[in-house]
Amino acid sequence: MQSNSSVENNIAVVRTAIDAINRGDLATLASTVTPDFVRSDLARAFVTDGPGSGDLTDFISTIRVAVPDFQMTIVDIFATDDQAAAHIRLTGTHEGEVLGIPGNGGTIDINGVSLYRFRDGLIQANNQLLDLAGLLRQLQTPAAPVAA
Repeated sequence: MQSNSSVENNIAVVRTAIDAINRGDLATLASTVTPDFVRSDLARAFVTDGPGSGDLTDFISTIRVAVPDFQMTIVDIFATDDQAAAHIRLTGTHEGEVLGIPGNGGTIDINGVSLYRFRDGLIQANNQLLDLAGLLRQLQTPAAPVAA
């Protein structure tokens, strides 16, 4: 039987983590995951070195350098006692290198799915699948010139 409090907690923890990412608050982000947290990019495009909250905060720091106004929005989310799934939207401006492609000032706006596993009320694992084809298309399209 599912506990409403754990389901609500799991959704609240995901929302807290995403809010922390959006604000660049790495300390709060680290507090939402277990010490042995593992992040998996199912497309294998954004691979991190190993488990742990340090790898997560390093990864987010790198993303925020390349896309300083990076924002992650929850489109939809649901959870069970030990898991959650979210349809997410990622937006921002491509200012620095992403996937070996230099910043071009263009807009990034893609969708993805994140699956979360919980232990003791914290995120223990995240498996994420992003619209990589859409991202690559946007990274290779320069920003439109501004009319004078």
